[in-house]
Amino acid sequence: MKAQTHDFSEAKYIQWALKITAETPIIIDKIAKSCSMNEKESNQVLIEALKYLDLVYFSGQMLTPSILVDYAWHEFILCTKSYANFCEKHFGKFIHHHPGGRTKETISRFRKTMKYYIMYIGEPKEKYWGEQASIEWLSSQCGSCTSL
Repeated sequence: MKAQTHDFSEAKYIQWALKITAETPIIIDKIAKSCSMNEKESNQVLIEALKYLDLVYFSGQMLTPSILVDYAWHEFILCTKSYANFCEKHFGKFIHHHPGGRTKETISRFRKTMKYYIMYIGEPKEKYWGEQASIEWLSSQCGSCTSL
């Protein structure tokens, strides 16, 4: 992993999303359609996809997003020029998409994603990350441990 001074602030992701939507305004309509969301929710799931990409970059690991975050990522990838430029500018490389399935490995990578998300970003929003993300959050909180 990179230096611990990495910026995981919400403000950074909001700025990234604003720039992306200014350059490629159609992306919000495309996310809204593929995720069955309104404009505000589509903006938020784009921000969650950007957080996911940043975690992939920061961790240097293959991670797995939630289904909604994956859909938003798909729509961003389809804006090939914008996506390629974004990856190069912020990560110094193109972050490729590797389709997965409902295998134990995919489930394990999703749990790893949630571990990093919780550790570096905070509480994942259940609306965008799913019920399992909320379970991971609750189990990570003080008081959920037991002594022997």
